[in-house]
Amino acid sequence: MSTYRICLLVIVVCSVFSCEKSDYANLENTLLDLTNTRWKMEKTIDKTTKYISTYPRKPDLYEISFQAEGKLRLQGGCNYHYGSYRIGGNNTIRFSELGPATYLYCEDIHDWEMQTIYGLENASKYRSDGDRLIIEGKRVVFHLQRIP
Repeated sequence: MSTYRICLLVIVVCSVFSCEKSDYANLENTLLDLTNTRWKMEKTIDKTTKYISTYPRKPDLYEISFQAEGKLRLQGGCNYHYGSYRIGGNNTIRFSELGPATYLYCEDIHDWEMQTIYGLENASKYRSDGDRLIIEGKRVVFHLQRIP
């Protein structure tokens, strides 16, 4: 009977350690200094519908830059936006004063820009491993890749 238990334990342990997780599943919950970092948007996930969206046009045009003194710069593919951010304990993040710096209307991506602004205004948590960043809000989860 003890041989059976040992075999079962070995199988369970091997199964647990051999499971592959997505690239973003292993992100640490450590505070990362975001100052002077740039991030490229990869995708968003709607938490309600579980719909995964990638950005239209060239994804490289969607960028978030965390600047000194809590300032934020967004490039949305058509317009530029500015605002502020604040990092707190327990991996909290808050965005405020988000507004456009340019007022172009690009019909095919206007909704994407508005979704991004709304999602960031309602963001509350973040996590990162230094190369990847997840910003999570009430309804939208942003997945970003660090730009060197």
